[in-house]
Amino acid sequence: MNMTETKLQSTSRSTWQKPAALAGAIVILATPVVARIPGGFLMDYIHGNNHGNYFPLFPWAGYAFAGTGIGFLLAVARKRNREHLFLALMGGLGVALWYAGDAINRRPSLLFGLADYSMHSPHYVITKLGYMLMLMYLAYLWSRRPTAEHWSPLLIFGQTSLLIYWDHIEFVYGRLRMFK
Repeated sequence: MNMTETKLQSTSRSTWQKPAALAGAIVILATPVVARIPGGFLMDYIHGNNHGNYFPLFPWAGYAFAGTGIGFLLAVARKRNREHLFLALMGGLGVALWYAGDAINRRPSLLFGLADYSMHSPHYVITKLGYMLMLMYLAYLWSRRPTAEHWSPLLIFGQTSLLIYWDHIEFVYGRLRMFK
């Protein structure tokens, strides 16, 4: 790969960081407003009000966009040899997000009555993102310990997650389905 291709590749990565983070923020903040749109077949997949067992576009796409933005930033930090600092900052951001989500949950008047906590509220998403960022940093620390090569639940999880996903699909939709 020549210098021009390398520069073009790093430029294209960095151009997606801000749009991914912005799209995540828009989805998360728009979720309570979208949830007020009357339902129907298509809207069930967009906001999931009539079906609590769906993974609707709002707010779940916010997680995907947030993860994409953080992933791009992690790649940049790794390239600059600042992975540990970045992950420590993400752990700190996770604590701050968890605290902010908890504070908003204690004062629901801040949401002007728009959001149902576990279905379509920004502070629920913020709290979950906070947990995930804290867990990401703890997983990083766990993988950096001296005996990490011998046994790690993170490696076991990574190796077996596809098997668990396949089992889930079989129980929910496939031959092992127990419920209609």
